[in-house]
Amino acid sequence: MRISSFRVSNYKSFLDSSELVLTDGFNVIIGQNNVGKTALLEAISLTFSNKAHKSLLSLPLETSITDPISVAQVAFTVTGEEVREILLAKSDDFHVPIPADTQHPNPNQAVEVLESILKTPQIEFLFAFNGYSQWSSIRVPTFGLFRSQYDSQ
Repeated sequence: MRISSFRVSNYKSFLDSSELVLTDGFNVIIGQNNVGKTALLEAISLTFSNKAHKSLLSLPLETSITDPISVAQVAFTVTGEEVREILLAKSDDFHVPIPADTQHPNPNQAVEVLESILKTPQIEFLFAFNGYSQWSSIRVPTFGLFRSQYDSQ
């Protein structure tokens, strides 16, 4: 599993970093002093707290109210083989949340879907993490098991 991309919003020197893509192997972050290298590393490690970005863009007047919540969006990429290892290692307490109104697929379809997942070279999950240590899913693959808001993306 690896972090494949991330985006920092409303944190220290970043109003919005835009999506930063990390490649396989070694990635280097360089820049002048006081431009946000440490803030990016804090966001990647998810060890940050709410420290809202303050500039003329976010605080045009002294009386302006800023958004107090800092957010990091993090995309994790995992291979089908890694999913298999997780399932085998955590077989006693592993579960997959499915909406309560979902009709369960027939067993043969479930086996076919699982086999296709385990053969997938890369599966990407996108989550947001805010400075209050709360996670929320933004995009998760459904593999056709149920319809979701992510299907059209």
